[in-house]
Amino acid sequence: MNIGNYFIGLSEISYFYPVVGKKHHFVQLDREVKGMNMSNRRRGMTVLIWLMISVLALSALPLMPTVGNAATTNAQNTYYYQNDTQFKHYTRGILRPDQGTIEMTMHPTKPAVESGNDYEFAFAVTPSRDLGAGRNTLLGIYIPPVEENAQLKFVIRKDATTSFSGALTSFSYTPGERVNVALTWNYSPSTNISRIRLYINGMQQQLSIPSGMVSEVSMTGSLSEDLYANVLQVEKAEPFNVEQLKISTRELSSSELLSVPDSKFKADSDTSLLVKNEMKTVERYRTNWHRLTNYHVLAPAWRAETQQFVVGENISFPMLSLNYSGEDQNYTVNIEATAVNFDVANTNSEPIVSKNFTVQSDNDGKYAIHDLALPELNAEGYYKLKTTVSAGSSPIANYYSAIAVLPANDTSVTDGVYADFYGFHSKYDWDPKIWTDVNARITRTWAEAKVFLWNVVEPTKGTFKWEKTDQYVSKSKAAGLEVLGVLGYPSRWAATKPTDAIMETSNLAQRPERWVPKDFEGEWANYIYQTVSRYKGEVKYWEIYNEVNFNAESSVAATLTGTDAQYMELLEIAYREAKRADPNAQILTSGYSDHADNVKLPTVFFDNAAQYQNGVNYFDIYNVHGYDGAKANSKTTPWVNKLKLARPGTEYWMSEQMHFTTPDRDTRLYMTVEWLVDYLKMGYSKFINMGTFEVFFNRYTLSPEPDYYVLGVFNNKIRKASSIQETLTWPGISTTTFRVRQSFELTNGKRLSILGANNTTAGAYEYELSGNIASVVDLYDHPITVTTKPNGNKVIQSSNIAYIESTGQIQVVSAVALESRPLLRNADFINLTGDANMNLCTAIPQEWDYLPSKGGSICTVQGQQEGNYAVQMSATGQERVTIRQTGIMPPEPGTYRLSAKIKKITENPNVYLWYQGTAYAAKQITDLGTDYVTITKDIVIDPVPTSAVSVGIGITANSSGSFVVESLDFVNVADIPQEVTMQLDTSKKSYISLSSLANQSYSDESPAGDGQGGWADFGPENIANSNFQTGEQVIGGIPYQLPASMSDPTVMMIAGGSTIRPNLPVSLTGIPVNQKFSKIGFLHTLMYPTAPSSTTIGNYIIHYSDGTQVDQPIVFQQNIDDWYVPSINPAVVIAKKYTMTNGGERAVFNTLFTNPNPEKTITTIDLSGQSKAIIALLGITGELTNS
Repeated sequence: MNIGNYFIGLSEISYFYPVVGKKHHFVQLDREVKGMNMSNRRRGMTVLIWLMISVLALSALPLMPTVGNAATTNAQNTYYYQNDTQFKHYTRGILRPDQGTIEMTMHPTKPAVESGNDYEFAFAVTPSRDLGAGRNTLLGIYIPPVEENAQLKFVIRKDATTSFSGALTSFSYTPGERVNVALTWNYSPSTNISRIRLYINGMQQQLSIPSGMVSEVSMTGSLSEDLYANVLQVEKAEPFNVEQLKISTRELSSSELLSVPDSKFKADSDTSLLVKNEMKTVERYRTNWHRLTNYHVLAPAWRAETQQFVVGENISFPMLSLNYSGEDQNYTVNIEATAVNFDVANTNSEPIVSKNFTVQSDNDGKYAIHDLALPELNAEGYYKLKTTVSAGSSPIANYYSAIAVLPANDTSVTDGVYADFYGFHSKYDWDPKIWTDVNARITRTWAEAKVFLWNVVEPTKGTFKWEKTDQYVSKSKAAGLEVLGVLGYPSRWAATKPTDAIMETSNLAQRPERWVPKDFEGEWANYIYQTVSRYKGEVKYWEIYNEVNFNAESSVAATLTGTDAQYMELLEIAYREAKRADPNAQILTSGYSDHADNVKLPTVFFDNAAQYQNGVNYFDIYNVHGYDGAKANSKTTPWVNKLKLARPGTEYWMSEQMHFTTPDRDTRLYMTVEWLVDYLKMGYSKFINMGTFEVFFNRYTLSPEPDYYVLGVFNNKIRKASSIQETLTWPGISTTTFRVRQSFELTNGKRLSILGANNTTAGAYEYELSGNIASVVDLYDHPITVTTKPNGNKVIQSSNIAYIESTGQIQVVSAVALESRPLLRNADFINLTGDANMNLCTAIPQEWDYLPSKGGSICTVQGQQEGNYAVQMSATGQERVTIRQTGIMPPEPGTYRLSAKIKKITENPNVYLWYQGTAYAAKQITDLGTDYVTITKDIVIDPVPTSAVSVGIGITANSSGSFVVESLDFVNVADIPQEVTMQLDTSKKSYISLSSLANQSYSDESPAGDGQGGWADFGPENIANSNFQTGEQVIGGIPYQLPASMSDPTVMMIAGGSTIRPNLPVSLTGIPVNQKFSKIGFLHTLMYPTAPSSTTIGNYIIHYSDGTQVDQPIVFQQNIDDWYVPSINPAVVIAKKYTMTNGGERAVFNTLFTNPNPEKTITTIDLSGQSKAIIALLGITGELTNS
């Protein structure tokens, strides 16, 4: 059944419904109709819309575009996902940024004290771009977890640096009675302050903030409409049961707010949205604000499923318009698409298509979708898009996104035994087709779909709420997905509060759902029986609790505050009751975490077989969460081996994993294939991924990430496998480098071999192969060039993974590296393996081994720089404690330097550097305070080892204390750049602060090209995403003090004009100095230059106290150049190169100014530009004039 579509005219409400059987054609109903019924369930409904961002900067396009047409339709309410328990609506044209009011009537049925198990949002808008870790809500009203000591809270964010929030420590209401909640905001230009107020039943509330109690929260500046994501969301179900919503484009006073909860909202001239009749009737209005601003907009209508396709589907790019301007608006939209390819021979990064569209937005006040057809992208591939919106000849906005066109299932080849291997945590409010398109066959109800938890389905004793579970199960089954339901986690009424000591082990232990149920045989048993009974025949698989070995017998009681014995009793009862409800139900153990330090519980069935009968009558399927992987030395492998011995033939699953602690893309993509292959080889029946936004989709544009496409390619191939065959090997192989080299038999009799090395750590390789090879494709399923040698062998070059299809077995004759990589892999601990959210300490840096030994400990900690990690090592003097990396192959004889950046924490540990099992250097750390030091040791390697060597760092035996290691390095001394002569006298150095004028951060915001980026506005292309270091640094012979924060403004950046960053100023003036200098060093770099060589593109203007000034020119390709290293003029002296996480290099430069007037006091310095490049100033240091 179709759901009605509604549109607002300029002066009255109009409602439209589709003509049955005629897609995109609409008829207008009688104006007496006052609303639209949205209560009917519509299975298979499309995903939520994500609308628009704002007016941003733009650069010129390089191609002569083709021309396309835009198919325009009225925007349907079903364009975004609508369901029984959530209400969603477009944000644009509804929420005014500088002032407004949100009013909701709630009808809660349980007291507030029964909530607090998670962040529960009554109203939420996400930001349109990345505001930093944990800042995923732009505007929200919610109940926080209990550890925040509040029962109702709001948050507003206007940028990446500050959050403004207020809280009610007690949210008082009578369960079963209605309550009105209102949030207002109003910006005053004269004070540059926005006031934010919270009302309950029309009464302004006193708010708790960190500094005390206030009547209103003051926010510097105003909200910005370009930060609104595309959709606002309201919770219609527990715990709020919102029944009506009113949004106004004006701050309403207390007297204008509804004070009687049982009354109905009424619209006025400032009402933009009115939703009533239990959120079934929607009315939208043109307000005074719309009239005053002639409001109109055109922007991408992003949804996840409109950016992922399967070959054979029509590719298009939807945009949404709304026009209140008083006249028709005409736009030109240009879309550039670039194909991503991993074939070494294909380095073309130019757009494969550039296409113009003409879009007309009618002056009718109605939302309209403009579908821009892109048949040029119908072929399989992953495409990056740059979309430019222009009005007339003037570009007004530019957007970056991506499209994945997945390979179609080859139905001519029968699916094999692994077709059901893969699963995902499908979001509650997304179309599951997104995951069935990558051949997911099962979904697990955790993460953003915790629909079966006890506190969700039975929020008050004896009253079951099935709306969310019914909807999720129905939608999943309709899409062909099996469901793995996670059971457990009571409400407060059904739980026993643990001791303070247990709750202090983890914030999560303070949440009632993590407490032990009060009544095992009564309430717990009834919950299990009722739930499994209801879904008999629909849900077959049930997992009892999540990662339950984070319990009271672990150092972190994060998931269950009870003991091992209590969980075993809960599991036994759950098994009994589930089988009573549905004899065909299959019961899984909790997914045991390989990062909990309770390692007894996962094998208690087998270690205490006399008591637990090897788990018979406790579980049907054994289950782990494998964040450490599935190799012979993985933590979960001994658990599975015990299962195999005790209960041969019993299935074992891996039901949760994501590579969210691996920021390097190439490494992550390689590991995606590596881990799936490993789990297949180890005999797991299921592998269930997590990480919708952490890994697979961009949270803000909803575009698929490369990981999603690469996953689809792998699953499309492995679904045809019938058996695992040989592991490829060859003479001289490094098993550390070549971790993926597995062959599979296909159902059509052919052989699929998967071979590769990680591009980031190993680089590209040339392989010589023998055998009857039919085809070779890369990680993205693009053909890899195959050449034939005179002896008949085949030669390929691959930068990551190669899929080789052959008739019969192949042999690898040789593998030769085509490029060099650093000897140490992950030397600065950026990429982790493990679940850092649950226990950072046990998330081990990739490529490193922890050897804590007796009396010692090793723990992963946050690093000195944001986004980096470090390793803390502690010893008590009993045995040595070491971290090491194996598999290192020095390529030639020579003297190699092993170094480490370390800092003492406690006592005076004796730290040693370690090479191939021998302590080559020791440095007693004494009286060093909290400063970092670098220790080094030169090691002569001659001859070159015939096998891989190991290096490491540690604390010697008979030494106690602790230290942190930030990074290590191991390099040939001959490759180390010669030490630069100091250009300033360090004894006279004086650092000049840029803080008063700094306007950009080292990092960048997503998406790229939004005009707001903190660096080059190019997404990950920022200096923070490299081995850049802060603090006191000597760069090119000049010392600088570089601020530590990666996200706060620390850099002065100018551009303006027609550059890619027109929002930046052309100049920044008045850097305070007030000192006498003989020399001044400027650390700077530039991006996107448009000037010829030797052109002055800016000046440092030095102002003296006597009113005179002198200029220091900034000259392109003389004292500065483009930071992109391959384009740098060899005549330009590079102060320092930084290596990006993707392997590329970027550079910074020094300009040394010799002061002609060292006797004069310099008052200020200006950075003046000419809009010929983006110029970034990172630091200034002066050499003080002699007294």
